[in-house]
Amino acid sequence: MNDQEPITEERKDVFLCHAWVDKPMVRSIALGLERYGISTWIDEAEMKAGDVLFEKISSAINLARKFCVFITENSRDKNWVRYELQQAMQKEIDQSEPFIIPVVLHECEVPTFLRPKLYVDLRNWDRYSMTLEKLAVAVLGDLTDVPSTFSIEDLDDANLSDSDLFALPPEQQALELRLRYDRWHSRRICSLRNYSGLTLKQVISYCERCPHVVLSPKFNAMGEIFYGVRWRVLEDFDSERHYQECVARYITMMSVGGVRHRYPMDVVRHFLSFHTQQE
Repeated sequence: MNDQEPITEERKDVFLCHAWVDKPMVRSIALGLERYGISTWIDEAEMKAGDVLFEKISSAINLARKFCVFITENSRDKNWVRYELQQAMQKEIDQSEPFIIPVVLHECEVPTFLRPKLYVDLRNWDRYSMTLEKLAVAVLGDLTDVPSTFSIEDLDDANLSDSDLFALPPEQQALELRLRYDRWHSRRICSLRNYSGLTLKQVISYCERCPHVVLSPKFNAMGEIFYGVRWRVLEDFDSERHYQECVARYITMMSVGGVRHRYPMDVVRHFLSFHTQQE
Protein backbone atom coordinates (compact mmCIF):
# COMPACT_ATOMS: atom_id res chain seq x y z
CA MET A 1 0.00 0.00 0.00
CA ASN A 2 1.23 3.47 -0.83
CA ASP A 3 0.85 5.77 2.19
CA GLN A 4 2.14 8.86 0.44
CA GLU A 5 -0.13 11.91 0.35
CA PRO A 6 -1.43 12.73 -3.13
CA ILE A 7 0.34 15.66 -4.76
CA THR A 8 -1.97 18.64 -5.22
CA GLU A 9 -1.58 20.33 -8.59
CA GLU A 10 -0.85 24.04 -8.52
CA ARG A 11 -3.32 26.21 -10.39
CA LYS A 12 -1.71 28.27 -13.16
CA ASP A 13 -2.96 31.44 -14.80
CA VAL A 14 -2.54 30.12 -18.34
CA PHE A 15 -1.84 26.84 -20.13
CA LEU A 16 0.41 27.31 -23.19
CA CYS A 17 -0.58 24.92 -25.99
CA HIS A 18 1.98 24.75 -28.81
CA ALA A 19 3.87 22.57 -31.25
CA TRP A 20 7.25 21.30 -30.08
CA VAL A 21 9.11 23.10 -32.89
CA ASP A 22 7.62 26.44 -31.75
CA LYS A 23 8.86 25.95 -28.18
CA PRO A 24 11.69 28.57 -28.30
CA MET A 25 9.20 31.33 -29.17
CA VAL A 26 6.64 30.08 -26.65
CA ARG A 27 9.31 29.86 -23.95
CA SER A 28 10.19 33.52 -24.63
CA ILE A 29 6.52 34.51 -24.38
CA ALA A 30 6.17 32.58 -21.12
CA LEU A 31 9.09 34.54 -19.64
CA GLY A 32 7.51 37.77 -20.91
CA LEU A 33 4.19 36.95 -19.25
CA GLU A 34 5.98 36.37 -15.95
CA ARG A 35 6.90 40.09 -15.97
CA TYR A 36 3.24 40.78 -15.33
CA GLY A 37 3.04 38.27 -12.49
CA ILE A 38 1.36 35.63 -14.69
CA SER A 39 2.08 31.98 -13.93
CA THR A 40 2.30 29.70 -16.98
CA TRP A 41 2.02 25.96 -17.61
CA ILE A 42 4.51 24.83 -20.23
CA ASP A 43 5.24 21.13 -20.53
CA GLU A 44 9.03 21.22 -20.25
CA ALA A 45 8.81 22.97 -16.88
CA GLU A 46 5.92 20.97 -15.45
CA MET A 47 6.28 17.41 -16.73
CA LYS A 48 8.41 14.99 -14.71
CA ALA A 49 9.71 11.48 -15.41
CA GLY A 50 6.97 8.95 -14.75
CA ASP A 51 4.05 11.35 -15.28
CA VAL A 52 1.04 9.97 -17.13
CA LEU A 53 0.78 12.41 -20.04
CA PHE A 54 -2.98 12.34 -20.58
CA GLU A 55 -3.77 12.70 -16.87
CA LYS A 56 -1.19 15.41 -16.26
CA ILE A 57 -2.27 17.53 -19.23
CA SER A 58 -6.00 17.11 -18.57
CA SER A 59 -5.50 18.14 -14.95
CA ALA A 60 -3.39 21.17 -15.92
CA ILE A 61 -5.99 22.37 -18.45
CA ASN A 62 -8.80 21.89 -15.98
CA LEU A 63 -6.96 23.92 -13.33
CA ALA A 64 -5.77 26.71 -15.65
CA ARG A 65 -7.61 30.03 -15.65
CA LYS A 66 -7.00 30.53 -19.39
CA PHE A 67 -5.76 28.46 -22.32
CA CYS A 68 -3.51 29.94 -25.03
CA VAL A 69 -3.17 28.04 -28.27
CA PHE A 70 -0.28 29.21 -30.46
CA ILE A 71 -1.29 28.96 -34.10
CA THR A 72 1.38 28.25 -36.71
CA GLU A 73 1.73 25.94 -39.69
CA ASN A 74 3.62 23.67 -37.31
CA SER A 75 0.81 23.38 -34.76
CA ARG A 76 -2.21 23.04 -37.07
CA ASP A 77 -1.82 19.31 -37.68
CA LYS A 78 -0.16 18.15 -34.48
CA ASN A 79 -2.12 15.46 -32.61
CA TRP A 80 -1.08 16.69 -29.15
CA VAL A 81 -2.21 20.22 -29.98
CA ARG A 82 -5.55 18.85 -31.17
CA TYR A 83 -5.94 16.77 -28.02
CA GLU A 84 -5.19 19.73 -25.73
CA LEU A 85 -7.46 22.02 -27.72
CA GLN A 86 -10.33 19.51 -27.51
CA GLN A 87 -9.92 19.42 -23.73
CA ALA A 88 -9.97 23.23 -23.62
CA MET A 89 -13.03 23.48 -25.87
CA GLN A 90 -14.93 21.08 -23.62
CA LYS A 91 -14.06 23.16 -20.56
CA GLU A 92 -15.16 26.35 -22.33
CA ILE A 93 -18.51 24.72 -23.16
CA ASP A 94 -18.94 23.41 -19.59
CA GLN A 95 -18.19 26.74 -17.91
CA SER A 96 -20.06 28.84 -20.51
CA GLU A 97 -17.44 31.58 -20.57
CA PRO A 98 -14.39 32.39 -22.71
CA PHE A 99 -11.42 30.19 -21.89
CA ILE A 100 -9.42 29.78 -25.11
CA ILE A 101 -7.17 32.62 -26.37
CA PRO A 102 -5.82 32.04 -29.91
CA VAL A 103 -2.36 33.53 -30.51
CA VAL A 104 -1.10 33.73 -34.10
CA LEU A 105 2.70 33.44 -34.26
CA HIS A 106 3.28 32.92 -37.99
CA GLU A 107 1.48 33.74 -41.20
CA CYS A 108 -0.95 30.85 -41.52
CA GLU A 109 -4.62 29.99 -41.86
CA VAL A 110 -6.53 30.13 -38.59
CA PRO A 111 -8.57 26.93 -38.01
CA THR A 112 -12.23 27.37 -38.92
CA PHE A 113 -13.60 26.73 -35.43
CA LEU A 114 -11.34 29.44 -33.95
CA ARG A 115 -12.13 32.16 -36.48
CA PRO A 116 -15.10 33.61 -34.53
CA LYS A 117 -12.74 34.37 -31.65
CA LEU A 118 -10.65 37.51 -31.40
CA TYR A 119 -7.01 36.48 -31.52
CA VAL A 120 -3.75 38.01 -30.35
CA ASP A 121 -1.47 38.74 -33.30
CA LEU A 122 2.23 38.19 -32.53
CA ARG A 123 3.35 37.97 -36.15
CA ASN A 124 4.85 41.47 -36.06
CA TRP A 125 7.79 41.25 -33.67
CA ASP A 126 8.42 44.99 -33.99
CA ARG A 127 5.32 45.43 -31.79
CA TYR A 128 6.13 42.48 -29.55
CA SER A 129 6.08 44.38 -26.23
CA MET A 130 2.72 46.05 -26.86
CA THR A 131 1.15 42.82 -28.13
CA LEU A 132 2.52 40.86 -25.18
CA GLU A 133 0.80 43.38 -22.91
CA LYS A 134 -2.49 42.72 -24.74
CA LEU A 135 -1.99 38.99 -24.20
CA ALA A 136 -1.32 39.57 -20.50
CA VAL A 137 -4.53 41.61 -20.22
CA ALA A 138 -6.44 38.85 -22.05
CA VAL A 139 -5.17 36.33 -19.48
CA LEU A 140 -5.60 38.27 -16.25
CA GLY A 141 -7.96 41.08 -17.19
CA ASP A 142 -7.28 44.67 -16.13
CA LEU A 143 -3.65 44.72 -14.94
CA THR A 144 -3.31 47.26 -12.16
CA ASP A 145 -1.50 45.42 -9.37
CA VAL A 146 2.27 45.14 -9.41
CA PRO A 147 3.77 41.62 -9.40
CA SER A 148 3.83 39.97 -5.98
CA THR A 149 7.60 39.50 -6.30
CA PHE A 150 8.14 43.25 -5.92
CA SER A 151 9.51 44.47 -2.59
CA ILE A 152 8.04 47.86 -1.71
CA GLU A 153 7.99 48.27 2.07
CA ASP A 154 11.79 48.18 2.36
CA LEU A 155 12.48 50.85 -0.27
CA ASP A 156 11.54 54.02 1.61
CA ASP A 157 15.19 54.99 1.93
CA ALA A 158 17.05 57.43 -0.30
CA ASN A 159 20.30 55.69 0.69
CA LEU A 160 19.35 52.24 -0.59
CA SER A 161 22.63 50.51 -1.44
CA ASP A 162 23.46 49.46 -4.98
CA SER A 163 23.67 45.82 -3.89
CA ASP A 164 20.13 45.99 -2.47
CA LEU A 165 18.89 47.74 -5.60
CA PHE A 166 20.37 45.16 -7.96
CA ALA A 167 18.86 42.38 -5.85
CA LEU A 168 15.34 43.56 -6.78
CA PRO A 169 13.35 41.84 -9.54
CA PRO A 170 14.60 43.14 -12.95
CA GLU A 171 11.44 45.09 -13.74
CA GLN A 172 11.40 46.84 -10.37
CA GLN A 173 15.13 47.45 -10.62
CA ALA A 174 14.56 49.20 -13.96
CA LEU A 175 11.91 51.46 -12.40
CA GLU A 176 14.06 52.41 -9.42
CA LEU A 177 17.18 52.99 -11.51
CA ARG A 178 15.34 55.39 -13.79
CA LEU A 179 13.68 57.21 -10.92
CA ARG A 180 16.76 57.55 -8.71
CA TYR A 181 19.91 57.69 -10.78
CA ASP A 182 19.01 59.64 -13.89
CA ARG A 183 19.80 63.35 -14.04
CA TRP A 184 16.07 63.99 -14.49
CA HIS A 185 13.96 64.88 -11.49
CA SER A 186 11.01 63.01 -12.96
CA ARG A 187 10.09 60.45 -15.57
CA ARG A 188 7.08 59.98 -17.83
CA ILE A 189 5.01 56.93 -16.98
CA CYS A 190 5.34 55.90 -20.65
CA SER A 191 9.13 55.86 -20.25
CA LEU A 192 8.90 53.90 -17.00
CA ARG A 193 6.57 51.44 -18.72
CA ASN A 194 9.04 51.01 -21.59
CA TYR A 195 11.98 50.45 -19.23
CA SER A 196 10.16 48.01 -16.96
CA GLY A 197 7.84 46.19 -19.36
CA LEU A 198 4.89 46.70 -16.99
CA THR A 199 1.56 48.17 -18.03
CA LEU A 200 0.88 51.87 -17.55
CA LYS A 201 -1.59 51.07 -14.78
CA GLN A 202 0.96 48.90 -12.99
CA VAL A 203 3.53 51.71 -13.15
CA ILE A 204 1.00 54.17 -11.71
CA SER A 205 0.12 51.69 -8.95
CA TYR A 206 3.79 51.18 -8.15
CA CYS A 207 4.56 54.91 -7.93
CA GLU A 208 1.56 55.54 -5.73
CA ARG A 209 2.46 52.73 -3.32
CA CYS A 210 6.05 53.91 -2.82
CA PRO A 211 6.42 56.67 -0.18
CA HIS A 212 9.68 57.82 -1.77
CA VAL A 213 8.01 58.46 -5.16
CA VAL A 214 5.70 61.42 -5.81
CA LEU A 215 3.76 62.92 -8.67
CA SER A 216 5.67 65.65 -10.46
CA PRO A 217 3.10 68.33 -11.45
CA LYS A 218 4.77 69.28 -14.72
CA PHE A 219 3.39 68.52 -18.12
CA ASN A 220 4.36 69.09 -21.71
CA ALA A 221 2.17 69.71 -24.74
CA MET A 222 0.96 66.10 -24.61
CA GLY A 223 -0.13 66.33 -20.98
CA GLU A 224 2.23 63.55 -19.94
CA ILE A 225 2.09 62.09 -16.43
CA PHE A 226 5.40 62.38 -14.56
CA TYR A 227 6.68 60.79 -11.35
CA GLY A 228 9.97 61.28 -9.51
CA VAL A 229 11.83 60.66 -6.26
CA ARG A 230 10.34 62.82 -3.51
CA TRP A 231 13.34 64.86 -2.41
CA ARG A 232 14.39 65.67 -5.99
CA VAL A 233 10.89 66.68 -7.10
CA LEU A 234 10.36 68.90 -4.06
CA GLU A 235 13.58 70.79 -4.84
CA ASP A 236 11.66 72.66 -7.55
CA PHE A 237 9.06 74.06 -5.12
CA ASP A 238 9.21 76.70 -2.42
CA SER A 239 7.49 74.51 0.14
CA GLU A 240 5.40 71.38 0.59
CA ARG A 241 2.30 73.57 0.41
CA HIS A 242 3.45 75.07 -2.90
CA TYR A 243 3.97 71.53 -4.21
CA GLN A 244 0.48 70.40 -3.09
CA GLU A 245 -1.11 73.44 -4.75
CA CYS A 246 0.62 72.65 -8.03
CA VAL A 247 -0.42 69.01 -7.81
CA ALA A 248 -4.05 70.02 -7.16
CA ARG A 249 -4.00 72.35 -10.18
CA TYR A 250 -2.50 69.62 -12.39
CA ILE A 251 -5.04 67.01 -11.24
CA THR A 252 -7.92 69.42 -11.89
CA MET A 253 -6.71 70.08 -15.42
CA MET A 254 -6.37 66.35 -16.11
CA SER A 255 -9.79 65.53 -14.64
CA VAL A 256 -11.74 68.18 -16.56
CA GLY A 257 -9.96 67.50 -19.83
CA GLY A 258 -8.08 70.79 -19.75
CA VAL A 259 -4.86 69.05 -20.80
CA ARG A 260 -4.36 67.22 -24.06
CA HIS A 261 -2.95 63.74 -23.52
CA ARG A 262 -2.60 60.48 -25.40
CA TYR A 263 -3.51 58.09 -22.61
CA PRO A 264 -6.59 55.87 -22.85
CA MET A 265 -9.37 57.08 -20.59
CA ASP A 266 -9.15 53.98 -18.38
CA VAL A 267 -5.50 54.85 -17.67
CA VAL A 268 -6.42 58.45 -16.82
CA ARG A 269 -9.20 57.25 -14.51
CA HIS A 270 -6.76 54.88 -12.81
CA PHE A 271 -4.34 57.76 -12.32
CA LEU A 272 -7.07 60.04 -10.96
CA SER A 273 -8.32 57.32 -8.60
CA PHE A 274 -5.17 57.81 -6.51
CA HIS A 275 -5.69 61.57 -6.31
CA THR A 276 -9.20 62.11 -5.00
CA GLN A 277 -9.26 65.75 -4.01
CA GLN A 278 -10.34 66.57 -0.49
CA GLU A 279 -12.86 69.30 -0.01
